[in-house]
Amino acid sequence: MENKLRRNILIVDNEVFDLEILNNILGEQYDLSFVKSGKDAFHKATQSIPDIILLDILLTDIDAFDLLTELKQNELTSHIPVLFIAGSDIMKKGEKGFSLGAVDYIAKPFHSSLVKARIETHLKIGEQVRTMEDLIMWDIAANMPNMRAFNKQLEIEWARGRRQKSPLGLIIAETSSLTGNAIQAISKEFMCSLRRKTDMSFRLQNERFAALLPNTDESGTKKVSENIQLSIERAAFEFIPPVSAKVGFFAGVPSGDNSNAATFVRNAEEAIGYM
Repeated sequence: MENKLRRNILIVDNEVFDLEILNNILGEQYDLSFVKSGKDAFHKATQSIPDIILLDILLTDIDAFDLLTELKQNELTSHIPVLFIAGSDIMKKGEKGFSLGAVDYIAKPFHSSLVKARIETHLKIGEQVRTMEDLIMWDIAANMPNMRAFNKQLEIEWARGRRQKSPLGLIIAETSSLTGNAIQAISKEFMCSLRRKTDMSFRLQNERFAALLPNTDESGTKKVSENIQLSIERAAFEFIPPVSAKVGFFAGVPSGDNSNAATFVRNAEEAIGYM
C-alpha cells in the first residue's frame, strides 16, 4: 500500500507487551505512533491529528476517562474515533467511556482479525462522515469551501494560534456585480492570490470571500490583502457590468474563547474599504 493511503493510528498504552503485539498486528497496514502516558497522548494527538486512537483504559499517570473527555472537548481532536483497550474483566467500566464519546473497544487478549476489523470499520465510518461534511461545506458555484467550512476552520486555527501563541490573519473581500461566470473567475483569482499551502480561501456569502492565514502577522496579512485587491481588479473588467471589490483585513494572536474569534471577524469586516 502506498504511504499516502496509509492511515495513522495513535496507540496509548503503558504496557510494552501490548504495544509490541499491536505493532505486529497493525504495523504493516498502518502508520503507528506509540505513547505510554496520558499526558504525552494528548500532546501527540493535538500535534499529529491521527485517524484513530487506541486508548488503554488503565493508564497509570492519569484517568483514561479524563483524557477521553479532554480529547472530545478539544477542537482539533473531537472528531477522532477513540477505541478503548481493555481486558474483558474490566469492560464494565467501558460503559462510562461510551457515554463520554468512545466508539468501541478492543478486548485483551488481542485477536488479530477482530482488532483489524474493528479499526477498519471505524475508519470507514469516519470516511463516510467526512464525505458528508465535505458535501455540505463546499460552494459548488465558486468551487471552494463555504461559510460552514470557514466557521469550522476558524475554530481550529483559533485554538492552534492560542495554543502556539502564533498570529492569525483574516482577509474579507466584499464584491459587487458578481454573477454567472464572474463567480468562478473571481473565486479563482482570490485562491491564486494565496501562495502558501497553509492559507485557506472561502466563499462566505454570494459576494463575500474570506481567507485565513495561519502564522501571519499584520504586515504579512496586509501584503496578501493587497495582492487579492489587485488580482480582483485585473479580472474585473472582463465582465459587464465590471466586478468591483473592497478588501479588509485583521491580524493578531488568538486569545480567549470562540466569542473572541467572532470579534476577530468583525474587526476584519469593519476594515473593509479602508485599505
